[in-house]
Amino acid sequence: MPNWCKNFLRVTGPAEDLTRFQKQAAAVAPCQGRKADSPPEAFSFQRLVPLPAKRRATVADPDEIGSPQQTWGCRSDAFRSEQVETWEGGVVYRFVTPWKPPTAFFLRVSELWPTLVFVLDYEEPQLAFRGLARAANGALDYIHIDL
Repeated sequence: MPNWCKNFLRVTGPAEDLTRFQKQAAAVAPCQGRKADSPPEAFSFQRLVPLPAKRRATVADPDEIGSPQQTWGCRSDAFRSEQVETWEGGVVYRFVTPWKPPTAFFLRVSELWPTLVFVLDYEEPQLAFRGLARAANGALDYIHIDL
């Protein structure tokens, strides 16, 4: 069972682009590993930065080419995601990921949505770290603090 990294994501930008982003980000079905009757997630990495159809490595290698770890920076899609706040030109999502934050995902999604700015506040209390990441137009800056 993984330790859960708590993530708060703030996305800001032009209202029209943000509305399109919110629609695309919402999962259409429960994420992998959840019961079939679970509600869909409010935020899904797979909907925004899909895993490649073909992977180049063995299943035994969790860091294989095209794996969630390599594509998103964590081992699975967002879990228990919800929109916690919205306003004209902004939205905040809350979700958890196993063991670490999805920093690779934010770099990729900021390339695909160059008009939006992504700010991630994350914390993993069991492994004693936290941080703040900002991605915009294909550039990622972050501060990681070991507690």
